[in-house]
Amino acid sequence: MSGKGRGNNGVTKEYFVRRVASKTGLTQRQSAHAIEEFVNAVKAVLRLGDPVIMVGFGTFKTYKRPAHVGINPSNGEHISVPDRFFVKFKASDKFFENNMRPSRVKRKQ
Repeated sequence: MSGKGRGNNGVTKEYFVRRVASKTGLTQRQSAHAIEEFVNAVKAVLRLGDPVIMVGFGTFKTYKRPAHVGINPSNGEHISVPDRFFVKFKASDKFFENNMRPSRVKRKQ
């Protein structure tokens, strides 16, 4: 697999489409559709407030950041920041054991 789609800022969806297509025999269009459906399914579950648990890989979970008063850095004015939801991903221990050995991981400098 060539490095196309891999850059300094991470891996693109294009890279995953090509990778899935080459490993499964699906066309790139079919691979793109499968990846898009996976992402849509994850989003749908998270919108319901449920975690997405993938044994051996990790867990996607939503959290609520409460409303608070912030400060505008340009003028020091106090502003009201509304509450909001965000998503966290926590890789499983098994994922780290199998894939993140120090010899295989390049750390960003």
